[in-house]
This record gives sequence, structure tokens and C-alpha cells, in this order.
Amino acid sequence: MEHKRNLFDKWSAIAIILFIGLCISVLPILYAGFFSHPVADDYSFSYHVHNAFLNGDSILKAVYETVFHNYFTWQGTFSAISIFSLQPGAFSGSFYYLTTFLMIGFLSGSTFFLFETIIRRILKGRLSHTVIISCLTLIMSIQFVPDVEEAFYWFNGSSYYTLFYSFALIFFLLFYV
Repeated sequence: MEHKRNLFDKWSAIAIILFIGLCISVLPILYAGFFSHPVADDYSFSYHVHNAFLNGDSILKAVYETVFHNYFTWQGTFSAISIFSLQPGAFSGSFYYLTTFLMIGFLSGSTFFLFETIIRRILKGRLSHTVIISCLTLIMSIQFVPDVEEAFYWFNGSSYYTLFYSFALIFFLLFYV
């Protein structure tokens, strides 16, 4: 007699529990994001974009102006500077909370993509195993981050570390896909 594979087994249950646990563990961090606001160089890097947005000018030109200005006055992190200039507060101070959602979103998406590629595509494993490993990694990465402000609340710091880490995961995995 042929046994049908049970679509909902112990691994699926563990995956669901861990996914719910991850979501619950992130809620306080996301909530705290509503109280974050631009600080320090958030203002200087987004100055041109903010003015362009208010005046209806080209945002891309404003990003270019920011990068060009910093080419002659600062260090060579130009791709980061272009991202810095587009921080949510440049468009409205009330949008700055999106920083936390963006960083948690990119970190989560790139981590799931990493393990989906390794476990499902390379090792031919199950979706539930992908979810379990991804959730465990994210819970550890998010809850034990050394500096939560720079990882999720301050746009320039979080985009420099969390966002570019996420971009790097995606970039290197695209070579495999």
C-alpha cells in the first residue's frame, strides 16, 4: 500500500510556530520604529533630495548632487551616499518610521532567499526546513544585534550595515540562480 505524504507534519508545525514567534518577536522593534526620527547626518545627506521633493525638482539630480558634493569633501562610499540621500525623512518627517520596516524587511527577505537557495535549490530540501532555519537565524540576528539603533532605527547607520548586508546576500545568490 502506498503512503501519501502528509502535507502538514511535525516539521510544518515547527515552521509555523517559529514563523509566528519571529513575527511576535519583531513587533516591539517595529512599534519602537514609530518613535524614531532623523538624526545627525540624516539631514545633511538628504538635504538636496528634500529640497527637490518640496520644489518638484528631479530627485535623481538631487541624489547626483549629494554624491558629487561628497566626492570632493568626504570618503568614497558613493553608493551608500546615494541611498542615504533617499532616506524616508527626506520626503516627510512622518515617514521616518519606515526605516525600521525597510531594514527588517530587507534583512528578512534576503535571509529567506539565502536559505531558500541553499536548502531548496541546492540541497533539494523541504520548504518547512527553509522556514525553520530562516526563522531561527532571523530571531538570533534581530534579537541579539549588537546595536539596535544602528541596525534598525537610524537610516544612515542601518542602511550602511543592515541594508548593504542584505544587498550582498542577494547579489551573491543571484550568481547561483
